[in-house]
Amino acid sequence: YHKFNGTTQAWDVIPYGTEIMVPGKGYIVRAPQEFAIISSPSQKFPAKFEGVPNNGIITLPLTIGTNGKSNLIGNPYPSAIDAEKFITENAGLIDGTLYFWTHNDAISSTPDANGIYQYNAASYVSYNKTGSTGSGANTNKVSKNIAAGQGFFVNSKIAGDIKFKNAMRVTSSSSNSSFFKIATANETQSTQETTEEVAIERNRV
Repeated sequence: YHKFNGTTQAWDVIPYGTEIMVPGKGYIVRAPQEFAIISSPSQKFPAKFEGVPNNGIITLPLTIGTNGKSNLIGNPYPSAIDAEKFITENAGLIDGTLYFWTHNDAISSTPDANGIYQYNAASYVSYNKTGSTGSGANTNKVSKNIAAGQGFFVNSKIAGDIKFKNAMRVTSSSSNSSFFKIATANETQSTQETTEEVAIERNRV
């Protein structure tokens, strides 16, 4: 289990069972090293969310005294939230673009100088009020409905508290299906768009 340290801009390891998840904060979970990821079939590691569902206003402090620092946050509700309502509510604190990890590109096949196998940064896709874009060969797109529990990065402009509100929540059950995670050989990432999204014309210059 890992969380992103906004001050050091690096990952902090959370030993299993040592920390209660903070509502609104983003986390990543990796399978134990003994899990096979390239065998056929590959093993699946279930990551469970346990606790009382969140409701009402939830705030989370961004990295204090920084500009342009990355912060990993996440949808704290048991329903999807509208990305554009989230961006509008927090416009004074963040630069307006959200970044989602798709794992669209495979991990490097050879280690770097430190013996570490690197993930490909092109696996991040972005979303802002002009819509969603991939990176390079990454054609995944992000729905404007951010699924329950979905983590994403934002870049801070000033110090302050990110705010989640019930008014951002989307009540349609079909809007809560676009969750980005590492996919196995038999799975694909969700790129579902709702009828409402398709109807919105996005003009870019």
